[in-house]
Amino acid sequence: MFPALLLTTILATPTPPQAPSNTAAAPPTPPQRTISIEDEVLSNVKAQPVGPVTVVELAYPDEYLRRVSDRIVRSSFESRYRVVVPDPKPQSPVPPPATAPKSEPVEPPGSKPSMRGLVITGIVAVVLGALYLLSRRGARGGAA
Repeated sequence: MFPALLLTTILATPTPPQAPSNTAAAPPTPPQRTISIEDEVLSNVKAQPVGPVTVVELAYPDEYLRRVSDRIVRSSFESRYRVVVPDPKPQSPVPPPATAPKSEPVEPPGSKPSMRGLVITGIVAVVLGALYLLSRRGARGGAA
């Protein structure tokens, strides 16, 4: 009920009439001419001293000076606002495993000859060599 009463009071209250303004409106101010960045850089380039004279006295073409000033503006923009920052490394929720001390790789049992196998092979070679020599001696002795 209270909001309805408040709304009725606001709507029923007459607004006071506005008095006519006798003061004349101030004339609008002309918009201030803003100098573009390119024009400012161009005027700075023309004012640069080159030896005993300035760039404007060297009478370079305006097109050339505009290109120079444009490149100055571009390089300034790139050095200030186009900064390349590397992405941060993502953080993994699991910590990396602790590195174990490196050991020599384990080879399968048949890939590397063992000392025992070498000894057996050597004994077999000596026995076969001795039998060969004995057989040759026996063949010579029987024929003589």
